Amino acid sequence: MRILGINDGHNASVCLTENGVIKFALSEERPTRKKNYFGMPIKAINHVYDNLADKDSIDYFGIYRDHGGDFLAFRWAIPDPTKKMSFAGKALRLVVSRVATKYMEIVSLVVPKSLVRRHYARYLKVPVEKVVLVNHHRSHAESAVLSLDASKEWLIFTVDAEGDSESGTVHSVRGNNILKLASIKRRDSLGYFYTWITEYLGMKPNEHEFKVMGLEPYVRKNTDQYLRAYKKLSGLFRFEGLNYVANVSMVSRRYKKWLRSMLYKERFDNIAAAAQKTLEETVTKWISGWIKQTGIHNLALSGGTFMNVKASQRISALHEVGDFYVVPSSGDETTVIGVCNYISRQKGGKNLNPLSDLYLGVEFADEELLEWAKNVGSVDLEVKNVAGDIENAVAKLLSEGQIVARFAGREEFGARALGNRSILAHPSNPETISQINKMIKDRDFWMPFTPSILAEEAHSYIQNPKGLNSPYMAMTFDTTETGREHFSAAIHPYDKTMRIQMVDSGWNPAYHKLIRLFGEKTGIYGLLNTSFNLHGEPNVHTPNDALRTLTSSGLNHLAIGPILISKIKS
Repeated sequence: MRILGINDGHNASVCLTENGVIKFALSEERPTRKKNYFGMPIKAINHVYDNLADKDSIDYFGIYRDHGGDFLAFRWAIPDPTKKMSFAGKALRLVVSRVATKYMEIVSLVVPKSLVRRHYARYLKVPVEKVVLVNHHRSHAESAVLSLDASKEWLIFTVDAEGDSESGTVHSVRGNNILKLASIKRRDSLGYFYTWITEYLGMKPNEHEFKVMGLEPYVRKNTDQYLRAYKKLSGLFRFEGLNYVANVSMVSRRYKKWLRSMLYKERFDNIAAAAQKTLEETVTKWISGWIKQTGIHNLALSGGTFMNVKASQRISALHEVGDFYVVPSSGDETTVIGVCNYISRQKGGKNLNPLSDLYLGVEFADEELLEWAKNVGSVDLEVKNVAGDIENAVAKLLSEGQIVARFAGREEFGARALGNRSILAHPSNPETISQINKMIKDRDFWMPFTPSILAEEAHSYIQNPKGLNSPYMAMTFDTTETGREHFSAAIHPYDKTMRIQMVDSGWNPAYHKLIRLFGEKTGIYGLLNTSFNLHGEPNVHTPNDALRTLTSSGLNHLAIGPILISKIKS
């Protein structure tokens, strides 16, 4: 059975599964070069058709929404880029979108799901019987289900801005049985709370929330100014029973007016810290309450709000939490995995195989890259074929303090660079931060870089009393003294936490080998790892993207497959 999961909203993406195995997953931003792409992932779908599975061979097409109001507000209203539309047509869709957004719950009662299914069937040019709609937050929950120990009982918490009139849910799950216990309305959205704070602080909503999170450790929590800001923001939420409720609707204009009227005297860093504290306090109280109510101590987290790695660390540290799992890259991009899992169980009677590594994207064979390299010729570039020794060549450059971009194997799916489309550097020299920022990244001064560390060596660098696995950079950890010494360029400058990728030799043997060789040269079994992209762009997708990024930035070295490309110093 073949299933194609489709997310046609923000962070648009696809996932192809075959007989219970995830074969491919790709975010539309990669081939389009449009960060956080919103809309139908046409290029990603066509890649599936052209390279992996004919349209007719796909049994089910799963969509990550099932409410008519959500469909009218966030999909139907978006013009189809493949078709021309009159001004009047665009105006009509805009009006419908605004009405549907304001009266989401009512519109969802009026617009039948059959209409939504027919729309997607017509758009995709497939029989309507093949189209399956999956509730948005159920998709988030399902993206966790396939990877959980089926012998244990779990609570799954989902939180984001909104989807299908909800902004959060609680599910219990054991094996194939999943039961919804609670729903948080869109008006009470913690996701929107944090997003509109991001916008109020002059940053880009749905993209720069991590910057707000990164500011929090710098703020002294005992000042009157901070406490005043925290009192204002924390007062936005209260609890009714086990669930939180917003005192001001997060989807109304009133909330933004409140921000302007109540926060205009507050410092931006105090606001950021107060927002982070409010988020952490609210979700930890919510989760603790449900653990106590159900007696279930094993937790899984999904949804875009849990991209907040500091909140995830705070939750994992709760004494009542047992096993703990955060869906990797838990924004809407991974709903497509959940969509496929839901359909697999509904139509095939079982979950997909558990998710292992996230190297699910496009791969270029060494032969293709060697042929491509023949056309790279430039008086400014030195191109070497170092097949069989590329990891050692890169490790040597890194040990000498050089910064190297790496393009190898299958690309990562999701928001995190996990070594195959990464910029790598020596992690112990703090000056590396300014060098990378000057060369290419242009990050804000308070934002940390992150490390990739051999899984078997991680215990030397992080404090991990529960023995949690962290292969996806989905949460932060406190560091040991050795970790702070060896990874001074790859930890948060103030609170010294690290968002670690534990590198497993079975999941990525070439990257594991590279780090091991670097460790043998330096005594440090990890690297600074950041995404391989120009500022404001998504991560590189093709060899041409990689080369353009090299030549358009201050980077000097690119390891691409078996090839090492270096700029020739004048």
